[in-house]
Amino acid sequence: NNFDFLLKLSLNELNIAWALNELLEAITLPHISLVNCTRAIERLKHLISNNEKDDKKAWGKFREILKIDEDYLKYITDLSRNSRHGRNERVSGDTTTEVTKRAWKIMNRYLEYKIAGDTLSSSTPKLE
Repeated sequence: NNFDFLLKLSLNELNIAWALNELLEAITLPHISLVNCTRAIERLKHLISNNEKDDKKAWGKFREILKIDEDYLKYITDLSRNSRHGRNERVSGDTTTEVTKRAWKIMNRYLEYKIAGDTLSSSTPKLE
């Protein structure tokens, strides 16, 4: 029912299109999934926080608005830290799968937020 809206949204907001592309790559190229998932989530953070310069404030606003537990999010961002800084390491398939699932759930939450007019229902459960 929301295909046209979501298509226009992704065509008009480049960060959404890039985030979706990074998440698709995370599925097809698991060896880069940790970095791609974090990059996609960071793009959404910038959209939610209106490019807030203080990263701590931006992450806080992002988690608050989309109802995401800090530990849920840190699971994604912390696991990608070494790869993002050029220190590639072996990470289990179960771990990369979980990171990818969480990132897609956050993307879905963001899209729900946009479909509902930049709001979430009070009954929306926290991602934890």
